[in-house]
Amino acid sequence: MRPIRNRHGLAALTLLLMMLTSPAVAKLYKWVDENGNVFYSDKIPPEQSTKRHQLLDERGIVRENVRRAKTPEEIAEERRQKQLQAERERTEREQAVRDQILLETFPTERDLIIARDDRLASVDSAIALASKTLNELQSRYDQLDAKMKGLQAEREPIPGNLAIDHRRVQGQLSAHGKALQSRQEERENIVAQFEADLTRYRELRALRQ
Repeated sequence: MRPIRNRHGLAALTLLLMMLTSPAVAKLYKWVDENGNVFYSDKIPPEQSTKRHQLLDERGIVRENVRRAKTPEEIAEERRQKQLQAERERTEREQAVRDQILLETFPTERDLIIARDDRLASVDSAIALASKTLNELQSRYDQLDAKMKGLQAEREPIPGNLAIDHRRVQGQLSAHGKALQSRQEERENIVAQFEADLTRYRELRALRQ
């Protein structure tokens, strides 16, 4: 059946519904074009199949509403929104676990502060030891460097063992300097983490009061 434009109101629709009762017409589609014209047919045109249309039963009641196909941009945006939602849900779950651990590990705020101070004391001890070692290495390096420069100034040959010690201590200085910096960064991270934990702990306690 060719598509029929409904220009005659109820009479045209009644005729189409009568045709729908015929075994030859199993379905009746309804759609509206871009000009607002309403069409009926037992077959949906290919160009209309991806656009919004309706499937009617033998009484003219809408049995199915078919939405228009989504554009690639809409599909991409929908996928992005789903990913964002999944990320938000994952973050919320992880936060809930951290909150539970925080409350169960530290019965009181004082317990949290004591744990922070213990961690800082341990790191401060390591920083002090690393600083002492670095100072000793720097003193040793300065001595070796002064000897080498003195020999060079007098145009004297530099002993092989002196050059080796100079390079060795120089390497140790670099390694211990990096180790000290790492310890200092660790301390900063501990302070920041415990500050965040303390703030969150107070929020959670306030919610439970």
